[in-house]
Amino acid sequence: MDGNSPTARTGNIIENNDRFADAYSGFAQNRFLWGDWTVTPGVRVESVSYQRRNNLPDGKQGQSSLTEVLPSFAMTYMPIDEATLFFDMHRGFAPPRVEDSVYANGQSVEIGAEKSWNYELGVRSQPMAGMKTELTYFRNDFDALTVLGTVGGNDTPVAQGKALFEGIEFMNRIDAGEMFNWEHNPYLQIAYTWLPTAQSTSPFQCMPLSDGTVSPACPGGNVAGSESGKRLPYTPEHLLTATLGYSHPNGFDAHFETVFVADQFADFRSLNSGADHPNGANSPAALSGQYGKINDYVVVNFSTSYKVQKELTLYVSLKNMLDNTYIVDRVRGILPGSPRLVQAGFKYDF
Repeated sequence: MDGNSPTARTGNIIENNDRFADAYSGFAQNRFLWGDWTVTPGVRVESVSYQRRNNLPDGKQGQSSLTEVLPSFAMTYMPIDEATLFFDMHRGFAPPRVEDSVYANGQSVEIGAEKSWNYELGVRSQPMAGMKTELTYFRNDFDALTVLGTVGGNDTPVAQGKALFEGIEFMNRIDAGEMFNWEHNPYLQIAYTWLPTAQSTSPFQCMPLSDGTVSPACPGGNVAGSESGKRLPYTPEHLLTATLGYSHPNGFDAHFETVFVADQFADFRSLNSGADHPNGANSPAALSGQYGKINDYVVVNFSTSYKVQKELTLYVSLKNMLDNTYIVDRVRGILPGSPRLVQAGFKYDF
């Protein structure tokens, strides 16, 4: 529904449709053990079909389907009890959403699934009681990565291209109670992702509709500003989550969590602000909120819980407890992060 002002509560209905998706999947794998080595090959099959029907007066409808066979391979080596080396690779697959595959006017988009080859190499270790650590190198090489098209309308074309993501993940947790054999357990956990490589390895091409037409928003058939070698939008280089907490065997737990997300671009042109848009600082595109850098931000959360008895747990949580205002998305215009949110309740296990 489109309103006539930013605070409108009524407006014109622009979309009213039914979306259907049927998905079937199956997998098979086997684990081979040779001393300290474990090898696990496998295969997965995914089949998805889509249908979308427009309930507005024109009654348009369309459908699409796809099937994929996806191999995988994993291997671990445990030379000592305190450490495990691991490697795995698999064929990545993600089907398009119904609204991206079939438009409201009934035309289908000639788009396939996202496909990638994904690799991990790392080590998990527990060097001493109360300490766990993991270090992983990852590489995600996309033959087809889908971007845009998330609004579900004809004005934002779906596009696909090749991309490479490469980086390191690190996790460390220390439980002082287990380390020093204390009843009280102060603990610290850090999870960090470094993503130095997140680049296009080909221009992202707008997908044609079933009648062969391509959106006029795609000059030369490609997303404006897309080119090989550029860093992709929505790919912050640094992500960090640090947790400091305390737990007790009587069932009490409380912890603070700090989340840091580095700055990132929101469009393929890598514009610092909407005012830099080539259409001009006062153009509708520049003022839409869809263009410009998303600044880095920090969010602090707090959570506590108490296990009253085996089946009953009480909890209280504060998300964004400092009530910071920050941008998380520009696809539909500026989307702010959640304001301070307080939740309290209980969980009962039957």
